[in-house]
Amino acid sequence: MRSLDILYGEKGGSSVKSHNRIPRSRILLVAVVVLLAVVICAELLAMRAMREKADASDVIQTLPEGDGETEPAAVDSAEPTDLRSPTESGETEPAAEGGSDPGNAGQSGASAGNNSPPSGSGSGKPSEQTEEIASGDISCDKFGMFSGQFVEDGRDELVQNVAAVLVTNRTDRFLDFATLTFDIDGQTATFILSGLPAGRSAWVMEATRMTATNSSVFTYLNCVNSFRDDVTASTDQITISSDGNMLTAVNNTSETLEGVFIYYRTLHTDGNFLGGITYRVDFGTLEPGASVETLAGHFNKDTTEIVRIGWQKE
Repeated sequence: MRSLDILYGEKGGSSVKSHNRIPRSRILLVAVVVLLAVVICAELLAMRAMREKADASDVIQTLPEGDGETEPAAVDSAEPTDLRSPTESGETEPAAEGGSDPGNAGQSGASAGNNSPPSGSGSGKPSEQTEEIASGDISCDKFGMFSGQFVEDGRDELVQNVAAVLVTNRTDRFLDFATLTFDIDGQTATFILSGLPAGRSAWVMEATRMTATNSSVFTYLNCVNSFRDDVTASTDQITISSDGNMLTAVNNTSETLEGVFIYYRTLHTDGNFLGGITYRVDFGTLEPGASVETLAGHFNKDTTEIVRIGWQKE
């Protein structure tokens, strides 16, 4: 459609001058670009808000002193069982093993620290009950409630006031597996833990997301556990490096190594591990001098720590 201007000439005649409008296709293109820009900005703002919400809500509130039972926990040894199914592609919660470890093990070079865990792994601190429940090899030093991303099942869903226990490995051995049960206000609570190095502690959340309050009383019931003596977390024979959450394993030996794997854990801001869960990554077979890359969804070089590495010689 055209708009017309009547221009009068010197002789009184008239001429017609037409003005073309901007093509409709160009207008539509500009509108689409603007709309896409608005959508992208909205998505970025929403992601930022969700991240800030998760960081703000990941809190471990410790209980007041004197609210816990101090009865010693008698520890029963037992063969560990498979704790959890795989959490995501390329990454599983390590099944506690009942047999011998597949070959030599070494120590990984991941750094420990007090940085906030990445998205999907809470960053807060549970409530504390400073009474200690000693179980000889294992002790439960503090009790409380966790609010934030629930890491124990790998789904990282937001929860509020889930019962939490700070569990410490008091031995010089690797704690392969432990299940602790408590009575919390008349209900049986279960805390499942795996892959805890000697002398280290982890905030473990109640496996079924049972909640607690500031007045809750944790009464010890039972503990079943299993330790290993042949575990280390770094070695000259295998180099582990990371680029984001992509891990690379390099075989530095002249031999073929089969079944190469690592276990790693998320760190809490207080220096303890967050969650009873330990993540596992398998690299498969490494030929001499070869390298293999694999995805580790919860790995972050600043906020996770490799706690075990192992393999078999061909």
